[in-house]
Amino acid sequence: MNSFSFIKNSPRKIVLWIIIIPLFIQLLIINLVEIYVGNPIYYILFTLFGTLYLPYFYWLYSITYYLYKLPNQFFKLKIITYKYSLLLNLMIIFNFVYFVAYMFKFVFIGGLPDTSILLYFFSFQIVGILSFIYSSYFLCKLLSSIELKKETKFSDYFSYFLLLAFPPLAIWIIQDKIKKIVEDNT
Repeated sequence: MNSFSFIKNSPRKIVLWIIIIPLFIQLLIINLVEIYVGNPIYYILFTLFGTLYLPYFYWLYSITYYLYKLPNQFFKLKIITYKYSLLLNLMIIFNFVYFVAYMFKFVFIGGLPDTSILLYFFSFQIVGILSFIYSSYFLCKLLSSIELKKETKFSDYFSYFLLLAFPPLAIWIIQDKIKKIVEDNT
């Protein structure tokens, strides 16, 4: 799919393809996991579960890259740091998915998890939280600097920053703003 056409879609379509359909597939995978406990297919199903987040990351990358290509003299951050941060966020999603798989295994068959493995999972999640904060900061600052056409402060993009904590709402509101920016620059 061409990322430019992806950017021009309506928020309803984006929410459907990025949130609703993957949610139904996740529910199906959870039910399949209950059936295949103890088999090698167990972790493969959870890997599939993690790939359902790819459309959301693709949407984030598409809108950010499009906005970054627009002429903007007020934005000074480099896109390469955003790319690394987004890649790290994707790896953190898989870390979280494997953590859930690890914990589900103990729920289904009993026993106690190894604390050193839990410490690994939690420390990796802290890195993920910091990476998510940076990638959100990058996108919010970029979007607000394009909209306001000035150097932005945190108070200028605080609302966008809060929106990104709730992906369906963020997609709905930010996609409309992106669509308007695309129409203005086309």
